[in-house]
Amino acid sequence: MLHSFRQDVKFALRNLLKRPAFTVVAVLTLALGIGANTAVFTIVDSFLFQKLPVRDAGELVIVAETTAESPPFDISYPNMEDYRGQEEIFQGIAGEATFFSQFKAGRESERAVVNAATANFFALLGLEAAQGRVWTPEEGRRGQAGDVIVLSNGFFQRRFAGDLSIIGSSVELSGRPVNIIGVLPGYFHGTRAFVEPDIYAPEAALSFLASNPDNIFQRRDSALFRAIGRLREGVSVEQARQSLASLSQRLAETYPETNQGVRAVAYPEEMARMETGAVVFLPPVALVFSVLVGLVLLIACANVANLLLARAAGRGKEIAIRTALGAGRLRIARQMVAESVLLALTGALAGFGLAYLATQYLETVRIASDLDFHLHFDPNLHVFAFAFLAAVGAGILAGLLPGWQATRRDFNEVLKDSGRGSSSGRQRLRGALVVTQVAVSLVLLVCTGLFVRSAWNVSDMDLGFARENRLLLTTDVSLLNMEEPQGRNFYDQLLRRIRALPGVESASNSDYIPINVYSGIDTVYIQGEEGKDAKSGHVMPSNSVNTQYFETIGTPILRGRVFQQEDDQEGRPVAIVNEKFAQTYWPDENPLGKRISVESTEGPWMEVVGVARNSVYNLPGETVPPYLYKPFLQDYRALQVVQVHTGGDPVALLGNIRQEIRELAPDLPLFDVRTMETHLREGKAAFLFGLAGQMVGTFGLIGLVLAAVGLYGVISYSVTQRTQEIGIRMALGAGSTRILSLVLRQGLLLAGLGVVVGALLALPVANLLANMLVNLSPTDPATYGFVALLLIAISLLATFIPARLRAARIDPIIALKAD
Repeated sequence: MLHSFRQDVKFALRNLLKRPAFTVVAVLTLALGIGANTAVFTIVDSFLFQKLPVRDAGELVIVAETTAESPPFDISYPNMEDYRGQEEIFQGIAGEATFFSQFKAGRESERAVVNAATANFFALLGLEAAQGRVWTPEEGRRGQAGDVIVLSNGFFQRRFAGDLSIIGSSVELSGRPVNIIGVLPGYFHGTRAFVEPDIYAPEAALSFLASNPDNIFQRRDSALFRAIGRLREGVSVEQARQSLASLSQRLAETYPETNQGVRAVAYPEEMARMETGAVVFLPPVALVFSVLVGLVLLIACANVANLLLARAAGRGKEIAIRTALGAGRLRIARQMVAESVLLALTGALAGFGLAYLATQYLETVRIASDLDFHLHFDPNLHVFAFAFLAAVGAGILAGLLPGWQATRRDFNEVLKDSGRGSSSGRQRLRGALVVTQVAVSLVLLVCTGLFVRSAWNVSDMDLGFARENRLLLTTDVSLLNMEEPQGRNFYDQLLRRIRALPGVESASNSDYIPINVYSGIDTVYIQGEEGKDAKSGHVMPSNSVNTQYFETIGTPILRGRVFQQEDDQEGRPVAIVNEKFAQTYWPDENPLGKRISVESTEGPWMEVVGVARNSVYNLPGETVPPYLYKPFLQDYRALQVVQVHTGGDPVALLGNIRQEIRELAPDLPLFDVRTMETHLREGKAAFLFGLAGQMVGTFGLIGLVLAAVGLYGVISYSVTQRTQEIGIRMALGAGSTRILSLVLRQGLLLAGLGVVVGALLALPVANLLANMLVNLSPTDPATYGFVALLLIAISLLATFIPARLRAARIDPIIALKAD
């Protein structure tokens, strides 16, 4: 068997080298299909299968919490402490919370992303420093000095250019002196996708990193920590979930005001690396893209199968002679499959190169943010194995039909006719392959069209706030160690100065801005509500905003009033809710004057003074949630987004605004300075949506090109096979126009059948995209109609070229003389 295998490979290699043009076309076709699939698998592998580069990463899980109303979210420190007590399930649980902090080394200061991690963080991961050391569990725990930090390799290289002399030196973090004790290895980019922390500080450092550390350590509704657990040997994720569910029930009975309705869950670490809540939508999204890119490979295989069929027809006499000399049909088919597999493996090498270039390009893509958002796609054994298996599978798939067709021929007839026998069976098979290509291309193009139309809908849809003439900038006064009274005064003075600038119509500040992925979360208790929800509350997004926020952002107040200067610490607590909130909890009542609390069923109570129009808060196309607005004057945060509404180009006022900030606080840095239009087009929320559209568009374009090439090849080959027939027709009086019409009908018939089959196949595939579309049905008739007409037009062009340049120009005398 091994000897026969070597013979098959050698023979296939010789045949391919004899026909370099055929080989190059087939290899490039398969390279496109395999490369696209390998690129997508590399991305999926990074988000769903690739383990953290730490000790025994398969034992790691993410411990999160969820409610009936919300996807999984991070957990509080007290709850995490209780989950740690499950010693029969976990070897340990570590947590990390992300903060922005001022980092100062020498005279230069900058904002840094700091992960405040529990004392056992590095010990639980089994992660050692590349240079220096990491903190010990003893020196990192709460109550210690918290004066040691570890740098990520990226920050170490960027900030200190790899200077090892900084290890052991003293720097400032949030105004406190700390010692750099180590640098992490370059292969470790943190436990979350997209953002790599600059600095790791122990939980003891929360005493100066957090504005209110007591709340972090004591409040069970302060869900700041991403918790990573290490399972004990032999314990499954499902067992961990069951144990956590039992503990959640006990905690709900013990702490009903904060834990009622809250359920702890566990997921494999790699599934929640993008974001804790991503475990809900990431697997289905990965499935959708895997299906779509798999269709590209199917088209490529059909194209190569058509090439092999055409080549097998030309080798009819050769195959007949080999059969007459004793070669069995299985051996003939095996040699043809060996040829196609060899083509596919060669295509896989080129495809892997294309996939690598594509993923490297994605790593260079940056989100419009001052934070260092980036992706890491490192090829590994999983990717190599996938590319190999895809190549073998594609080779077998592309070679089976030609091999089967070749062995079905009557080789006695072939020898008698000098290699020219009936080709109707081959033509039908090649036609069926073209129909398949067109059908699959229509599926891809429908999905592309739906994504494109969704993007148009996003650009045109009413978001519930204004896009034009809005400037956004972010700052954090805690970077200058301003206490709350100083911070309040700074923002008050800044807004007064900005509002006084010529061309400024209004200015405000808030904790968050719309469509920014992140928002505040509050558990809301409604006075007078009865039942389980009255005790557990309602988890919902929230925002703290200043007095002119609704005017500046362009969201109207439908009932009641906006926040006023009197709504400060001395005034009565107030709140504004959106329409959805009012309709959900007071459907037949006047919401104004109703009272709610974000602390407990006993208050303190906030009076609802206004109802704001519904907006898009997180992502376009989302189901609008109940939303709560709190007054900034009663709910202070040091980090704020300042919004400025101008009468003209907001960028023109940026210099004046910077000058006002410098006069108030010369050393205060600004971040994420952009217009609202830029934020909506290039920000964090738009990034993944745009990336998905580009990828699907690329798949559709590749499929369209391959289908057009396949149709061209079939028609061109058909013209060659029918040369004598066409010559006879022309000799009997058929003009070039009639011959042209004859060939065009053949191509359009195949294209039409492909469109009909593709439309039927597109319906179930498009339904997989339903949750990713914005204001658009997956059965949108305009998209289907446009794609069908586009495919017919491309097919007409692909058919017209061989029909006009070859069929209509056949010389009947030469054709009739041809053997």
